[in-house]
Amino acid sequence: MNYETFINEIISYFQDRLPEGRCARRQTMVKNNHVVYEGITVCGSEITISPSIYLESFFEEYEKGTSFDRVAGEVYDFYLQYESVTCEEDFRPRDYDWVREHLVMQLVNYEKNRELLKEMPSVPFMDLAIIFACLTNVGKEQGFFKIRNEHLAIWNITPQKLYEDARRASPVMYPEKVFPVEDFLPPEMREIMEEEVQNRPRLLVLTNRQKSMGASVVCYEGFLQKLYAREGKSFYLIPASTHEMLALLSEEEGLADDVNRMIRDVNRDMVCEEEYLSDHAYYYDGQKDELISCQYKMVI
Repeated sequence: MNYETFINEIISYFQDRLPEGRCARRQTMVKNNHVVYEGITVCGSEITISPSIYLESFFEEYEKGTSFDRVAGEVYDFYLQYESVTCEEDFRPRDYDWVREHLVMQLVNYEKNRELLKEMPSVPFMDLAIIFACLTNVGKEQGFFKIRNEHLAIWNITPQKLYEDARRASPVMYPEKVFPVEDFLPPEMREIMEEEVQNRPRLLVLTNRQKSMGASVVCYEGFLQKLYAREGKSFYLIPASTHEMLALLSEEEGLADDVNRMIRDVNRDMVCEEEYLSDHAYYYDGQKDELISCQYKMVI
C-alpha cells in the first residue's frame, strides 16, 4: 500500500480499539522551515493534550517488510504510553499568569518561515525571527506548544508583552550552557583536537542545558556582553542549528568569508532541513555591544 492508504488504515486500526468518545484523526504538521509531517492524533472531550504521532518512520518499517498489523500495533502501543500519563496537575494554558512563567524562545530563519510567521507572534532578530513556546510536563517527558496569534487574543496581550515575559522566563526554564566544542568529542579524540587547535581561535558551543532550541540563548538579556567579558575578546557567531550557536573567539578582520563558506558546506551536508538556521555568520563587537551581520547591524 502507498503512504496515503497506510495513514487511513492506521486511523481505522485506532478506531477499532479506542474507547467510546475518542477518535483518531489525521494531522498535517508544518514545522520549522516549512518541513511537513503527516501523522495522527487522538481527540476526545476529556482530553486536555494529546501527542502528535508522526508516521513516516513506521511506514518505512512497513516498506521494509514488517507486517501491517505489527507496525500498527507499535503505533498504538506508542499512543498508549502517553495515554496512560497526564499533564502536570497545574497545567493552565488559558491562564496567562501561569503561561508567562513557562515561556521559552526559539530562533528560526525568517525567510524560510515567512508563511508560518503570519500565524505566530514573532520578534525580528537580524535576518532571523524569535518565536515562542510554552513548556509543560507530560509524565516524565517535557513537551511544549507553540504560541500562535489566537493565544494572544485569548490572553489579551501584545506580542511585545509576550517577548518581554519570554525573555525573562527563558533563562529560568532553559538555562544557558557554554562549553568548548571539544567536549562534543569522545575522550580519545579530544587530545588530538586540542593539539590541532593550539594556534587557532577557540570555538565554544552556546546552547541551553536541555540542548533544545538552544540557539536562542544569544537573545537572552546580557548574554553576549557577559560572554565577551568572560573571554576578553569579540567573536563570530556561527549558526550551527536551531539548537546551538558556535562562538569563534577571534577579532581578525576578513575572516567572515571563510566562516560563511564553512557554514554553507556544513548546512548542505550535515544539518537537517528542520534545524537549519542561517547560511552566514554574525559578529559581536563587545566594545560597542553590537551584533553585526553582512547585511546590516543591530544594537542590542
